[in-house]
Amino acid sequence: MTYSTKPMLLKIESRKKALELIHNYHSNSNQLIRYIEEYGDLIKGANISQYGIEATLSKSNDVNTTPFLYEIERRMKKDRMCEKLGLKLRPVQMAKQFMNDETEELVLELRMDGKSLKRIHEITGVNKRDQYKIFDKIADDIVKHH
Repeated sequence: MTYSTKPMLLKIESRKKALELIHNYHSNSNQLIRYIEEYGDLIKGANISQYGIEATLSKSNDVNTTPFLYEIERRMKKDRMCEKLGLKLRPVQMAKQFMNDETEELVLELRMDGKSLKRIHEITGVNKRDQYKIFDKIADDIVKHH
């Protein structure tokens, strides 16, 4: 395991990969939120204290390490999955800093919220062809700056 302070970055080499990140942003962010909520529930559950007669009962001293180690490994894998999803979200989030046009920013925000191209057209008035041009420009910026 490496303990460097250098942040990990996702290597984005093509416009196609950047467009994929843009269009999958909503589902990736929802998956990340689900993982974090599930992990938070596990942590919260561990902090429940006992009271009354249960608190005074003796606890077992025997520990079976195999299930314990398995559970640690499982949670570490989930943590790595959260980190990978975060790496996929970051380039799209950072692309906003290269935008000068409010319409482009609005189109990206709506897409990040999971809105369809048709719904984006209804809200902004930007047709699908122009939306694709905006996404291509954003993807080029992502490739150039990452």
